Amino acid sequence: MNKVCLLILPITFLISCGGGGGGGTSGILGGPSGGGGTTYTYSKIADGNLAEFDLTGKAVASAFSEETNLYYRSQLELTNSNLTVADGTDSSGNGFIDFKIDIFAEGAPPSGANNPIYWNLLYEFTVNDAFTLNNSPSHLYFQNYFNNADLIGYLIDDTPSHAGTEYVDMAIWWMRYYQAEDDYIAFVIGDKTFAGDMPTNLSATYNLKSMGFLMYRYNTYAYRGDGSITADFSNMTISGTLNNNYVTSSFYDWSQIPGVTAGTINMSGNISSSTFSGDVAWSGGYDGTGTFSGYFFGPNAKEIGGSYHAAANSEAAGNWILGTFIGAQ
Repeated sequence: MNKVCLLILPITFLISCGGGGGGGTSGILGGPSGGGGTTYTYSKIADGNLAEFDLTGKAVASAFSEETNLYYRSQLELTNSNLTVADGTDSSGNGFIDFKIDIFAEGAPPSGANNPIYWNLLYEFTVNDAFTLNNSPSHLYFQNYFNNADLIGYLIDDTPSHAGTEYVDMAIWWMRYYQAEDDYIAFVIGDKTFAGDMPTNLSATYNLKSMGFLMYRYNTYAYRGDGSITADFSNMTISGTLNNNYVTSSFYDWSQIPGVTAGTINMSGNISSSTFSGDVAWSGGYDGTGTFSGYFFGPNAKEIGGSYHAAANSEAAGNWILGTFIGAQ
């Protein structure tokens, strides 16, 4: 297990501790881009301030009804308004990243109840160190502990090498409560493409990398995968596929479970300005539906990032998938 120091490189981490090091990209801006006399300037993930980047993602969380004595799971949307990420340095010069989530959502009364149910996620934590996953060295894990839960999360070690992206990154985590239902987070963060810098008359295909959590028969697994997605900027449509074929239940080294897949995610939707959203079909040993959404990132929409969630058409509470993806043309 290799420890990775956080040295003011947002999300993209240094490979070795102490006294500088490699990792990330050189300190240059992505601009200029754009036409018609307008210049757009972008910051690469390795050079920017995390608090100033755009964020989008999804959460899977549960709420308890005292009337039915049951938990109810829901998928919630994440934006900069309810999930904040900020980086800094401590008095010793070591980098850290702060995460704070603040979601309050109301749902209709469940069957047999008169009162609505409420999803309320409110906590924050700091990541000082991340560690290489021995069986998936392109990924890192981090941990945090609370008085009622423990948390494990995953990041990409070297995003340009792993996914070919410089303007967008992704992260996921799992909050494991001791006496309540868990919650799961998946999001991307980066420098979103300006609306005026979007292509208008061509198509682009992005090669994708994905990771996330699989709930199968009420057991949690982590996974990673790859795929591609094509954006048709003339017709403002988007479609693609992710094959999530690397599944693990070893959360600290990610050893693969042979012959097990998290299935195939087929995405089809529409583009609006520099955002997109649509429907998901979950297949490849699973039968489910859901949604996906995300942003284009960097100059001329050269990169992409998003998240997705799908639930099985039967026994959905115990069989679902949550994930995130990033990629470049």
